[in-house]
Amino acid sequence: MAALKRNIAIVGAGITGLTLAWRLQQRGHAVTVFEQSERVGGVIKSIRRDGYLFEEGPNSLLAKPPFRQIVDELNLHDRLLGPSPTATNRYIAVADGGDRRLEAAPRGLISALRSPLLSLTGKLRAVGEPLRSYPQHADLSVHDFIAEHFGQEVANGLVAPMLSGIYAADTTRLSARSALPRLWELTEGGNSIVRGAIRSRKEKNRSKSGRAHPASFRDGLEELPQQLASRLAAETLQLQHRVLSVRPTANEVILAVRDASERVSEKRFDTCMLCTTADAVGSLLQDLDSTLSARLGEIPYAPVGLLHVAGSVHDIEHPLDGFGFLARPSLGLGLLGAIFSSSLFPDRAPDGMHLVTCFCGGAANPDAAAVHDEQIAEQRRRELEALLRVRKPLRVMHRRYWPKAIPNYAVGHFRLQEAIDRFEQQHPCIRISGNWRAGISLVDRLEDAARLAAS
Repeated sequence: MAALKRNIAIVGAGITGLTLAWRLQQRGHAVTVFEQSERVGGVIKSIRRDGYLFEEGPNSLLAKPPFRQIVDELNLHDRLLGPSPTATNRYIAVADGGDRRLEAAPRGLISALRSPLLSLTGKLRAVGEPLRSYPQHADLSVHDFIAEHFGQEVANGLVAPMLSGIYAADTTRLSARSALPRLWELTEGGNSIVRGAIRSRKEKNRSKSGRAHPASFRDGLEELPQQLASRLAAETLQLQHRVLSVRPTANEVILAVRDASERVSEKRFDTCMLCTTADAVGSLLQDLDSTLSARLGEIPYAPVGLLHVAGSVHDIEHPLDGFGFLARPSLGLGLLGAIFSSSLFPDRAPDGMHLVTCFCGGAANPDAAAVHDEQIAEQRRRELEALLRVRKPLRVMHRRYWPKAIPNYAVGHFRLQEAIDRFEQQHPCIRISGNWRAGISLVDRLEDAARLAAS
């Protein structure tokens, strides 16, 4: 029997909504995407100016199967960029007495045992992880979860900066079950993480495929949403159209939509897929489930400031031979970390110049994110200059402040996920997706869109 073709509305033209629209269109469905702004891509925005390329949102993604698949489907191989072969290191900013410096992060078990980032006691505590048994928990903070398994040094010195870089989070409040779902699953039944990983590998009989490398496009990540939008059928994409309400009936869902001329009309669909921000979804669900609506409005977000800083290659003592660095929260810096943009991908800066993209603030230091303030931007610049040991002051080229940049899954976030599952069961014509529900990375969003389309 042929698959039922449906008339589907998608709210939000970020990477999730666009990928979902593309996949549903491929399956023969009639799709309409409503986006209240005048552009697609959401937080993904790439700007070329004066020989530089500035990313205002994500700077790269990992070339995992969901991304490789969509590159194949859209035939974007000639636009695709992998990392420079010389950009091999990742650094962690550490304190050395009264000085701060960048120390290369370990790449594996052997380098971790040799690394000065952990003391001998910390290393012994970590390598004993598979020898211990562990209690079962409904959820834990990332800090408590990692400290329980590998010790405080690993939790504070390695994992805290890593999660600060990914989530801009305070790991004492971030849910391990939701932010580190694969690690959490390995511990089911009181297992150690290491034992669980060994068992999982044996059960799945997986071979080593190597680590996924960072990827982007010649003109930045915004190429991906632009390409997706360009492949959609005419009239599919409705920019400057805001959905005001969603009302399900027995056989359909009715949307009240306000267009660019401020006219409000009702649109009828078989299914509606909400792929926008948590507060926007919460507003649309207010009359359907006020409790769930309120909980969505309470999801904590970390503020992040992006600061693009440039300098001559002759004026920066550090070789910038890697992806970038992350800062330990214990250092008290306003910097979460930075990406060595011109070292990572080609054509990000003019010849003879370096471009560094700094991430500032986060949940633990929100005031430091406000880089639209000249004084705060200068403070972050000086912090960067001290770490990179520059000879001449660097120049701030571009900045962007995101007051609600990244959702931080609080401990117990899985209960909200369960509540959304129950809502979808009660209202089968409505589906919900977003980085605030499960998975903040671009690859997570591509994967979730494929799952939704298949359903």
